[in-house]
Amino acid sequence: MLAVEMKSTDKVDLWRPMESYLNTNFGRDQTQKIKPFIESFNTTRNELMAIQGRGGFENSRMILRKHLAACCTMEKRFPLNETKAGVPLKLAWSDSFRPKTKGVLMSWQFEKACVVYNMGSIYSMMARSADRSSTDGIKDAIKYFQMAAGVFSLLRDQIIGGIGGPTTVDLLDPTISMCISFLLAQAQSCFYEKAVKDRLNRSLLSKLACQVAQFYAAALNFAQQVAGQIDPSWAAHFRLQEQAFLTAAHFQFAMAEKERVEEKSEGFGSLIARLKLATSLCEHAFGIAKANSLSCNLGTLQQTLTAELATLEKNNNIIYLEIVPDPKTLPPLEMIATVRATPVTVQELCEPLESATQAFDRLVPADVRAKADEYTTRCESLVSEVQREVNTCSGAVQKALVDRGLPFSVDSTSGKLPDSVWNKIQQVQLKGGQQGLDHTCSTLQKNTEEARAILASLKEQLEQEAKDDQSGRERFSGSWTRMPSDTLNGNFFNSITQYGTKLQQAETANASVLEKFRSQASMAPLLSKNRSEIEATIPSGKDGAEADSPAKTKVRTALTALEGHMDGLQKEMESFRTTVLADNITSALIEAKQRGEPLERVIDRELVKFQANQQAVSGAIEKANGGRVEVEGAWTAYQAETTHKEDERTQYLKKVESAATAMLEVFSDASEGVGFFTRLLDYLRTLRQQVDDFVYARQEERKDLLGTITRQISGGASGQGN
Repeated sequence: MLAVEMKSTDKVDLWRPMESYLNTNFGRDQTQKIKPFIESFNTTRNELMAIQGRGGFENSRMILRKHLAACCTMEKRFPLNETKAGVPLKLAWSDSFRPKTKGVLMSWQFEKACVVYNMGSIYSMMARSADRSSTDGIKDAIKYFQMAAGVFSLLRDQIIGGIGGPTTVDLLDPTISMCISFLLAQAQSCFYEKAVKDRLNRSLLSKLACQVAQFYAAALNFAQQVAGQIDPSWAAHFRLQEQAFLTAAHFQFAMAEKERVEEKSEGFGSLIARLKLATSLCEHAFGIAKANSLSCNLGTLQQTLTAELATLEKNNNIIYLEIVPDPKTLPPLEMIATVRATPVTVQELCEPLESATQAFDRLVPADVRAKADEYTTRCESLVSEVQREVNTCSGAVQKALVDRGLPFSVDSTSGKLPDSVWNKIQQVQLKGGQQGLDHTCSTLQKNTEEARAILASLKEQLEQEAKDDQSGRERFSGSWTRMPSDTLNGNFFNSITQYGTKLQQAETANASVLEKFRSQASMAPLLSKNRSEIEATIPSGKDGAEADSPAKTKVRTALTALEGHMDGLQKEMESFRTTVLADNITSALIEAKQRGEPLERVIDRELVKFQANQQAVSGAIEKANGGRVEVEGAWTAYQAETTHKEDERTQYLKKVESAATAMLEVFSDASEGVGFFTRLLDYLRTLRQQVDDFVYARQEERKDLLGTITRQISGGASGQGN
């Protein structure tokens, strides 16, 4: 069993660069109040260098949880950059696959990504170290491998996209997807191992083993995407394990079939073909192991295969005389997944630091916090606006291809599932398929309900406080000398209205995600199958391969160019999203407040700086649209010189690819929704703390004023009595 090695980091001094920033923006008094918390964060971070899985897994996890919480607390208050408005703090982390290579960035998101990565690593180590000889040990291994896969899924889907700037290979999407795949493979293999010990029926064992092979095949695919950047032994190991578990899957299926075949005295030819296929796979596995100096524990299985095959072939040659079909014509094996990445959120991985969070919240004036939140809202709106333009372009490209049956109408993979389609299906499976989407949609619904409840509670608190204030004002008239509530709570109500609007927009988006998900429900079972199973469902194409022509070649060339343009568009959009959403103007707002500049003017000025990034996305959209027009023109020319007619294979593949594309879009939209709610709930929890503080302070003030008025009334009554 493999584990993901931890990333190492260099020692840094958090306090020194932050002290200057704090003194400049908040004054020395506030700086001294916050100093103990930053020094505590600094101590925790430097402990990261020593853990590396040592000192006990629980201790290591606790240190990581504390530092992740510290990062979440500081990232909203201390922008990292080398300008006067930021903290010049460089954070260095090694690449776990190439320890001599380091990534150095001024980014809290980078720091969070590395900490979460190490959390996933710790869970993988806990799984690897579990005693699988016992029932409890093997259950622990399954649990921790799934937990590790869940942490890495969070890292890939919610965190690395916001890092910005070049990073290490271990934080690339394909590398993290590779880790998720092999961790799930190992979790499934533990389940298979237990099922073998429990002597479950061989048909089920075959399905379990086939799923293990499928997970390893996905890991191999992702490893190949970063070939040359990680050690080749990773890909070799995944290829070996894929072949080994395919061997086991075919052997278990053959043994399950053997009972039926012997009972009915027919089917020996197919059974022999299945065992030959298993033997061939076993030999291939040994070849991979030898070529890469890897161990291969298939010796006993190989002997069993050889003996079973020899006996069956002898009996068939003498008694049954059945024709042995080509193994390639055998029906594909079925598979069943019994494991999945355990869903987890950043908040769940954090150790609560309530006192520190409250202390940091008090640093920033309420009007500045309100404007900072408004800026964030406008940034999110800007990203959504640009994303709609990108989606319009992508939709037009997708429609143009689907309407023409491209690329299937001009490919040369008749009878096979094109790699481009299979890669999309693998991504759907790796993200959890229908089960994963069910959970994500459930999470979105829970987040919606929590956000709605917080907003309602805050509004009720503020209205009750204002009602109590008005009651005192009406009762005691001129003696009620404190400021009216409606002159103090305006920013809070504005924030509640603002967040309420964002919540309504999110609910509309959630409904759209759910509707798109439901529209693909009928295709979900097919997208859960392995490649062989799906290929077995593909209708035949035209008889004979259509000869290539200059016009057909031109269509393929245009398609390749369009693919490049679409990749470029996605990269520009992701860069734009990261740049805009990661921006923090709190320090700029504080400086503006100090010099008396209207805060709204600061927001308008700061938003202008994204124009160049937005123009880059617009340029990429223009290129993609141009590429689409080129494809349409090449296709028209191709049709003019051929009698091409869309066949059943093309129609079927169009349907499959459309379903896979739609499912990936749903995953992307749902992931974006979860990210949005993570930020929204974070804002709302901060707002709740601020409202709680405000209401408490007003209640104490009210209590003191009531006491003063009561004493005055009592004193006046006493004087009249004398």
